[in-house]
Amino acid sequence: MNILFILGNGFDLSLGLDTSYKSFLKHYLNSHQPNTDPFIEDFQKEVWKNLDTWTDLETHLGQWLDDNMSRDRAIAVHDDLVNELALYMKNEQERIKPSAKAREQILSNMANVSQHLRRNLDKRDITNYITKFVNNTPHIINTITLNYTDTFERLALQEGENVFLCNDNKINFKFNRPIHLHGTVDEGIVLGVNDEAQVRNKQLVKEGSIRNRFIKTSTINNVYRTGFEDRAINAIDSAHLICVYGTSFGKTDKRIWERIVNRVTKNNIQVILFHYGKETFGGNQGPKEVDKIESLNRQFVSYGIVSVTGGLVPIPAGVLGVYDSDIFKIKVEVTEQKPVRMPDEAEMLSRTLKTMEDTLMVK
Repeated sequence: MNILFILGNGFDLSLGLDTSYKSFLKHYLNSHQPNTDPFIEDFQKEVWKNLDTWTDLETHLGQWLDDNMSRDRAIAVHDDLVNELALYMKNEQERIKPSAKAREQILSNMANVSQHLRRNLDKRDITNYITKFVNNTPHIINTITLNYTDTFERLALQEGENVFLCNDNKINFKFNRPIHLHGTVDEGIVLGVNDEAQVRNKQLVKEGSIRNRFIKTSTINNVYRTGFEDRAINAIDSAHLICVYGTSFGKTDKRIWERIVNRVTKNNIQVILFHYGKETFGGNQGPKEVDKIESLNRQFVSYGIVSVTGGLVPIPAGVLGVYDSDIFKIKVEVTEQKPVRMPDEAEMLSRTLKTMEDTLMVK
């Protein structure tokens, strides 16, 4: 049996790391000294004024590339963002302290995924589904991480280890090293949108230097040539069970969600969507929880299924939503970090004035 886990930023957040784009952008605004590059200075001002909009960083970058955007400005800002993002995420991943206990817990939870479903009949159904594949060969567990950090392998795999074998409940499991679809802090970060349709300036995005920065498949296949895109597609196409954790199913990874939904509808595989939310459902609020799960499930399957009646998108039987699972609520040691704050208006103004002075001095 091939089991695939897809991990989003919720994995790092659940461990106590501050890896959201909002936290990064606060750091980005604070870390820069007055900059003589007016492109970057203007971009920082725009982010500062509309921080909540920019927290969906990749989607908004596509909209930011409008018809007034110049090639030089787009390249300067993207290069600066990627450099700062790599530094920030590298510092975050260094805060994690691996331990044998955390490793054992993560691998065991992944091997026993059905035990981390909240409803008894869901546990029974997934257990029965997995049992159909039990034979003398190990179950293969692949992982696609959408994170720039290496926290998963730090915690779950030993240094230099490409494959790890374990035995749980009399079933052998083989864990492969994760596929970093969005790159890593050391080997190049992928920051952009899914395709040209998500960029406003249709003419500018035809230029190779823009595509290679802002279109994910171009960055992966043409710039870094890691083969991660092909490996991810192969992992999806060969999986019998796909577990998605810690992602909001953003449209900037549309091609991945479409491929999974296509696998469910055409090959009758099982998908488990581990949903996160701040709402707490207890007592007699079971129907509200189910409504929430079905809404999130529909958001996911809408990438590949269209309602022929114009009503609600049908949810395939092979898609199971789980709310607030404990599967990756692992206690690990994380070093303290000083909270990042937003610069105030006076600070932003002083930077602008300093940049203007520096520019005049250069001239």
